Amino acid sequence: MKHFIRFISFLCIALVSLSLFSCGETPAQKFLREYEAFVVSAEKSAEKKAVGKIESLSKKEEVFVKKAGELAKKTELWTASDAAEFAKLKARFVAAESKLAAQKVAKEAKKVFGSKK
Repeated sequence: MKHFIRFISFLCIALVSLSLFSCGETPAQKFLREYEAFVVSAEKSAEKKAVGKIESLSKKEEVFVKKAGELAKKTELWTASDAAEFAKLKARFVAAESKLAAQKVAKEAKKVFGSKK
């Protein structure tokens, strides 16, 4: 019986803790966390020279930008610090996208000019 009561107590504490932590995240914070994961994946693609992913990354970026705009319209959901964080992440994405685009151009140039030798 003692073990059962301890188990129930532990379970209750764990559930309360989980609910408190999950309730603390605002929609903007959740969005920024998801966007950062996307940016990291774009950066990894650039490091791996995965030029075939440019189009899909750009399309997904458009969806994130649209969602950021929707959040920004609701001032209670989007703070100045959220906007600053989004700008930082956006700059990181643009850098990764630019790197991929340059790699794609270099790859295409090598095909065109490399075959004439």
